[in-house]
Amino acid sequence: MDIINTGSNAHFIRGNHKRVLMSKNLADIEQFTLYIPKLWEKDWAGAIDMAAGAQKEILVYQARAANLLKNITDRQATFEKLAWLTMWTKAFTIADSLHGTLDRNSQYILEIISRVSFEQMLHIHTIIQPFHAYHDNTNIPVPAAKKKAWTEVMGRMQAYTAWCLWNDKLHHEELLDFRTLRGIWDSQPAGKIARSQDERAKYEAIFGELDIEADDRVLKKGRLEQQDRGQHNLHRLNTWLTHPQLTPWVKKIERLSGRRTGKQPVSFFSLFNESEESVCRRLSSMGIRFMYISYIQGSLFIHGSTMDQILMFRDGLFTPQFPGNSEEVESSASYVASLCNNIIVLLSVLQSHLWPSDKTDKLV
Repeated sequence: MDIINTGSNAHFIRGNHKRVLMSKNLADIEQFTLYIPKLWEKDWAGAIDMAAGAQKEILVYQARAANLLKNITDRQATFEKLAWLTMWTKAFTIADSLHGTLDRNSQYILEIISRVSFEQMLHIHTIIQPFHAYHDNTNIPVPAAKKKAWTEVMGRMQAYTAWCLWNDKLHHEELLDFRTLRGIWDSQPAGKIARSQDERAKYEAIFGELDIEADDRVLKKGRLEQQDRGQHNLHRLNTWLTHPQLTPWVKKIERLSGRRTGKQPVSFFSLFNESEESVCRRLSSMGIRFMYISYIQGSLFIHGSTMDQILMFRDGLFTPQFPGNSEEVESSASYVASLCNNIIVLLSVLQSHLWPSDKTDKLV
């Protein structure tokens, strides 16, 4: 049975290729503005009062993150602000997803979220490292040294944006690859299955009802639309990546990427220390190599390369571990929430420099 490229993945990609096109000059990032949701208007205090345990802890961190948005009055986009808003969104979303894991005692999802939040925390620590180094090495404040440290931090914010855009570029290049387009929009596999009652029964037993377009005219139109929008997105990314603020970082990413086959993504950390090609090496540089074990554990869940973490062996029985122990889940959720809070605190430090004229409200 030929089921390649006929499953839900192709259907999903086909259904999600439409994007809103931007009408402004792509080259001028400062012609764009930031949209800031008014999350601070939510009754965080009331929600916190009604919660308990890890749920309360998570809500406190989310309230802190929401209050940061309240003070952003200058919404003109810059690459540094895009980096800040991207990291804020990741931290808030991670914290928000913890509520569901607690409701279902889902240790499995917590391990995945922990892995994502841990790496995000390492990213922002790497960005703000020059500022920390200034404080660690300076007993008496030196304005010139402080300014130099902040200049380097802002450069790392630009590097983060360049690194993210570069990876987005790789994604869009793969999406526009003729092999990808041919597989997504090829009507032959689906048509073959649809014409055979036996093949269709086999397919639907695995993937569910065959609900995929097989009309060549419709597929050709969809492919052309996807190509057009994909090329537009790729043009946008390439335009931003040629901006003078990002080109030094792009050149470095290209050089580091050239070491590997197939132009693969590079470690964010290696942009500042080329020996830090992995999370493990970054943690070693920080003197906390022992924390790599928690990163590996999350990776096992993400890649599905574990049995020991999924099946419980006791009294001669292998038992699927669906929910986690409630105490373990609470502890894990608190740990991830603390990582998010760490990110939020550092974002508040960065915010004070990105929006210096704004008065930051006291955190909850």
